[in-house]
Amino acid sequence: MGYQVPEIEFPSIKIPKGKLRYLSFDEEKRLLKAIDPRREVKGLSRYGERPEQTQQEMQDLYDFIVILLDTGARHTEMATLVWQRVDVKERTITLWRPKVKNESILYMTDRVYEILSRRIRQRDGEFVFTNRSGEARGYVASTFRRAFGRAGLSDCSVHTLRHTHATRLIQNIVTG
Repeated sequence: MGYQVPEIEFPSIKIPKGKLRYLSFDEEKRLLKAIDPRREVKGLSRYGERPEQTQQEMQDLYDFIVILLDTGARHTEMATLVWQRVDVKERTITLWRPKVKNESILYMTDRVYEILSRRIRQRDGEFVFTNRSGEARGYVASTFRRAFGRAGLSDCSVHTLRHTHATRLIQNIVTG
């Protein structure tokens, strides 16, 4: 049409090598079975006879992993989540995302709603997930490695849970 247009230099996009790792439905079931707080564990008493601290730590890991799977949140975002950002009535979580410096509203799945409804009745501090001293939960890679290992998923990391959530969203769009 006769317009003069300068040459446009498009930015390069880095495409990661290899396949993006996410859990299949079967792998997710295996993981949840492997971390079930009521499971029989060699060298550990039956569920009701275990020390309260042990029961709580096992339940915390299970709850934490389910919430990461169902929200797609990063570990740090959930580990530092405070109760004032959880609205069980509206079934929402207002999440501050420090990596991208924005706030998001997440809607709870039924599993997340059940977990947070139970946990809110038992809360004893400002954080949803705490360490033994009541502060925000820290990151312990070995905890997740052992959980994935028990499920036979040695090639996974905590970030795999985020990828799984994103993949489920895409699968739901494609399959309707």
